[in-house]
Amino acid sequence: MSEQTTTATGNSAVEEQRNNAAPQVETKQVQPEPVLDKVHLWIPGKDSSISNTASQLYTQELKHGEMYRYGGAVSIIDKTGHRPTILPLSSAAAQSRFEKYANFWVTTKNGNSPAILTDRLAGAILESEERQKLPALNTLVDWPFLVARDGQLVSLSPGYNPIEGIYVTSNQPVESMSLEEGVHLISAVLLGEFCFLRESDRSRAIAAVLSPAMAIGRLIKGFTAPTTFEASESQTGKGTLVGCIEGANGEEGSYISKRNGGVGSFDESIDGALISGRPILVIDNLRGSLDSEALESIITKARHKARTPYRSYVDVDTTRFCLFITSNGAEFSPDMANRMSVVRLRKRKTEFQFTRYPEGLISQHAAANTHRFLGAIHTVIRAWYEKGRPQTDEKRHSFLAWSQSMDWIVQNIFKSAPLMDDHSSIRDRLCRPGLGFVRLVSVAVEASGKLGEELRAQDIFNIAEERQVDIPGGGNRFYDDEGKGARQVGRVLARAFGDSDKIELEEYTVARQQMDATEVCHHSSKTYRITRIPEPVSLGQIEIIVEPVTPSVSGLPPIPDSTPPLE
Repeated sequence: MSEQTTTATGNSAVEEQRNNAAPQVETKQVQPEPVLDKVHLWIPGKDSSISNTASQLYTQELKHGEMYRYGGAVSIIDKTGHRPTILPLSSAAAQSRFEKYANFWVTTKNGNSPAILTDRLAGAILESEERQKLPALNTLVDWPFLVARDGQLVSLSPGYNPIEGIYVTSNQPVESMSLEEGVHLISAVLLGEFCFLRESDRSRAIAAVLSPAMAIGRLIKGFTAPTTFEASESQTGKGTLVGCIEGANGEEGSYISKRNGGVGSFDESIDGALISGRPILVIDNLRGSLDSEALESIITKARHKARTPYRSYVDVDTTRFCLFITSNGAEFSPDMANRMSVVRLRKRKTEFQFTRYPEGLISQHAAANTHRFLGAIHTVIRAWYEKGRPQTDEKRHSFLAWSQSMDWIVQNIFKSAPLMDDHSSIRDRLCRPGLGFVRLVSVAVEASGKLGEELRAQDIFNIAEERQVDIPGGGNRFYDDEGKGARQVGRVLARAFGDSDKIELEEYTVARQQMDATEVCHHSSKTYRITRIPEPVSLGQIEIIVEPVTPSVSGLPPIPDSTPPLE
């Protein structure tokens, strides 16, 4: 071999002797053409240890800059799809990758010969401690988000940012603007046409828009609250609102559908989305109760061991991800409900006309103008950061750093309602079996014009069937048998009421009454009366003719009426 040949360094005297003399190829063997950017390495085994070969291989790879450590797994950035993702290498894929950096040799009885790195040895090199030589990669984004360095906010640079371990796939600039313009873009343009149930729901929607940038830049310690966008009817705009968040942050979400077990199960889909390294996860159209170890893990633990077939575990940092869920009435465990942020939406009246942009809906407009909307997000974050990252004393959510920071932002910068108002009742409904169904049924009863009427379980079943409301414990299968369906409705309502005869949800009161046997019905039964709770009048529905007095938050001065730029 030529003088450019590089050999592995062994630990034993025999190995050292071999290393002092480059492998010599007999004349009867074909000498490979020299490749200037490759090294010549011994195959791990009798000529070299796995660690020695791995050390020189990874050292050579650093000159190419194609491999990273993601969650402890040797990974590359896969640019073959419609967007770049992180791809942990399998042993089979590593074989061809390693051959880009080295020619492998082995000693035989006839002398030194070229060799092929086997799948098994490639896997051993992937698991070697020498992989720590590779740079750590934490997430992959398309836009230059803000990060804090030496007490200052700076934008990420295109390509790999070694301090944060973030790879930015493009060099697209973000627009600068005043705080007043940024607030207007987020509150009035991005969210202005959605119909929120309460003012606090609008506040939580604002927090959801800001959350990806906060999580990516690690500007808030700990977890970012998962946000569930909830509606009582279809076509309310839940998916469009999630699309607005994706477009404004320039990050397409990794969409996950609920599936039960088997190949491609729900938990495996979550693991696959986490491994891709893209920071936004979306569970779309979630129905019924959710029992997922993977989802519970990423909401409650800072690290999650994710796995896809034929690859090793990837130890993912879950605090770098934002989770969004759309639902028409899902149920969660108490632990998950305590960590959720819920945004409730109403359906606009049929005569309402949404603004049409050249690109289409507002979500498509946001995606086409990420430079402006992300600029608005950055402007708001800078204003908060330059004030010293203030927080309120909000204690009604498990993720205090997130809720207290966002509560200060929505109240002081956006002049919106406190973040967690009305949220305790929502949390109780999310984790109490049957209450989600009761709420959906209440909406269906109102749509059927039967509010205030005495309804039996059979009547409620008929309304649920007509309005396509899924019945817990069986979904649509009860619609094939009215008797079974009515009995299942009765059982669900019994669990929801418990020992009480009255349920107050966010919008409705449902009263239960015991009816004695009659000539028509020969046994006692229960009837239900659903009425609407009078709505509080929001500031957006009345003309304020007196100066409001806004209480201070954690010792901060009262919030002014206008929205001037923060000093």
